[in-house]
Amino acid sequence: MQLNQQLYQIQSAKRCRIVLDDIWETCHWDGLKHAFLARTSQSKILITTCKQAIVELGIYYVSRMEVELLKEDDAWDLLKKKTFPPDINPEFVREESTCTLGKQMVKKCGYLPLAISLLGGVLNERNSTREWELVNENMDAYLYNVGDGDGDGDGNESKLEAVVNLSYDDLPYHLKLCFLYLGVLRDGESMAAVDLYRIWISQGMISEENSDKSPMELAEDYLRQLVSKSIVQAKRKDARHRTKYTSCNLHCVVRKLCLSMGKKEHYQVQTLEYTGGRFSSFVDHALSRVKTRHLVIHFKAELQEDDGECNDQLYNTDTPPCCRIAYRIRIRYRYATDTPSIRILGVSAS
Repeated sequence: MQLNQQLYQIQSAKRCRIVLDDIWETCHWDGLKHAFLARTSQSKILITTCKQAIVELGIYYVSRMEVELLKEDDAWDLLKKKTFPPDINPEFVREESTCTLGKQMVKKCGYLPLAISLLGGVLNERNSTREWELVNENMDAYLYNVGDGDGDGDGNESKLEAVVNLSYDDLPYHLKLCFLYLGVLRDGESMAAVDLYRIWISQGMISEENSDKSPMELAEDYLRQLVSKSIVQAKRKDARHRTKYTSCNLHCVVRKLCLSMGKKEHYQVQTLEYTGGRFSSFVDHALSRVKTRHLVIHFKAELQEDDGECNDQLYNTDTPPCCRIAYRIRIRYRYATDTPSIRILGVSAS
């Protein structure tokens, strides 16, 4: 509500150019639309979306532009680019049968760049036409499971969902765990690569068996593999360090899969925003709703002390806030019979 009021007031006083990028759910627009109803507003609003339902909400607009999908040849070129390193074009890919097969697969992707990129990540370790044929057959099964195989799917959205699921299932077990942890990220949020490496290591997700690399080097290699499969997006350190990353994030579609797969695999994460009130009640309510393995709390307000708590560690101003919060959660659930199986607690302030 506070954001809506601020947007409304600004538009009443100024002429603005507003960009709402990548709106995926109608509820997202419903939560913001009242901010744009100022009668005196001369603002221009640009909305980008992949969902036809958003376009049909009756949003007042002057013009609508529909971005065309990739052409078949461009889609095939993108698939090869995402599958093989630069300047590499294996002999079997130059065969007419493989070219026909590749064009069939990009068509099943709906000529969507994200779906094609994810498919390239699946194919990058397949080095024969026969292996590509098996992937093509698997795509048919995934498309059927999401409804597109029998005509009941929601067009390109179903195709994208099918390829995202295929990409996840193609990951080896150890990378699946590392990927699922990224569900702690909020929509559009990035995480520093070095912080992610440390968390993976502390959680025992990095296997040092039969390797002469350090845990940090192995963690870097895990992220490189996830990036090479286009299931994780990352920012490179610079052009000279192609496998050195400073941060990483998930595309909103991939994040949705990450959360749903985490629930299915009983690897549940929760990301909460504390905006005030009794902290103990806030934590109780959050952890009583679902079994939580990983909990991240973002503080949007000062921590409110609970009545009756008089522990020196809680009230000592020399104790860092993050330590006071962690201590509060620890003592609250130390003797509980239904102690939540939290493996890691992340605390940040903004």
